[in-house]
Amino acid sequence: MNTKFRIGSLRTFFFLSLGIFTLIGCAAGPKNSFGVSVEKDVMGAFEKGEIRLTCGLSCAYLSGYRKSKIERQFKAGAWRNVIYEISEVGFESDLNYFLLARSAEELGFKEAAKTYYDLALSSSYNCPSGGSACSGFSFPKDILDRRDLLTKSDAEGEENSERSTPEVEVGSDPSVSTLVKSSEIKASNQRLTVLDITGKDVDTITEEIEEALAENKRSETVIDVIGIYPGISTKSQVASKKSGRFFIIGGYQILCLPEFKRGKLSQLYCETGEDRHTKDRISGADRPVTNFEVHEQLLAGFSKKFGPPRLEKEIVRTKLGVTYESQSAIWKDKFGNRLTAISIFNSVDRGLLLLESSDSISASNDKVRRNNERRKF
Repeated sequence: MNTKFRIGSLRTFFFLSLGIFTLIGCAAGPKNSFGVSVEKDVMGAFEKGEIRLTCGLSCAYLSGYRKSKIERQFKAGAWRNVIYEISEVGFESDLNYFLLARSAEELGFKEAAKTYYDLALSSSYNCPSGGSACSGFSFPKDILDRRDLLTKSDAEGEENSERSTPEVEVGSDPSVSTLVKSSEIKASNQRLTVLDITGKDVDTITEEIEEALAENKRSETVIDVIGIYPGISTKSQVASKKSGRFFIIGGYQILCLPEFKRGKLSQLYCETGEDRHTKDRISGADRPVTNFEVHEQLLAGFSKKFGPPRLEKEIVRTKLGVTYESQSAIWKDKFGNRLTAISIFNSVDRGLLLLESSDSISASNDKVRRNNERRKF
């Protein structure tokens, strides 16, 4: 039997008396790093569509209290934060399931998104349609519309997969390393031959040319992780690199979360450490390993692959006053993509591996710049 992921609402209970809410906190079950009572990893369950919000009216007040924060994160595209916030409270509502579904869509988990849309339609607690109470959404219309779009997208994908793929031949001219942004193709001074395009529409031909140029770009030493390329790899290509819920990187089982923009990988976010279920798959012992061991191997492996990184060191201190040295290794390619490995991230028993596309980095920098411009002194 497949045990479903259930997030209880034992953390909070609100007693209504004479119009006054009295908050009584309680907790049960083991907590993960996000403070959630869980049976398995949050993101691993989320990808499979196994998150269940089981808290009733006792969590309505806390859910409402965090609503504005979740709205900001949703608008900013901070999908992981949306998932963690909703999961931590666990309030069962059509709005919360809808936000989980939209997050699943944006992160590329279509089947999970369908599940959460179905749960939104059958939720026990429904917010009034439209207005601030429903974050501006209109239910059940918006739920049904998004669900139908997913179904239509799947049907179109199956139809396209049945068509034969034309042969694409790229000339040997080394100048065919031009970057392709969206649908723009810069073809000056380049020899590019596309064969068998009879009967194809312009969009299909453009897509085939972009893929040919992308293949050529991969040969130009673009930073990658096990053949996953930022700004190039599609959702299906990234999914093909997974082993169950994990990616095998440097022989280690590592939990990673990919994010996509316009169908291409924008970032691959990976956390390492024993509490992140990182294991050595090469030694044969299948043993849990620390973030420090993984960092040393990643540093050695990627340095051999891409050359010496830029190293940064930082002293971190625990609440008990114990100090550790955290090391960051950063590689960048000529296209502006970046790979970062950090030995200590957020806590001393956790490390980070982050692959980012140049577009993702630019968007993040622009956001920081805009926020700084809004600060008045």
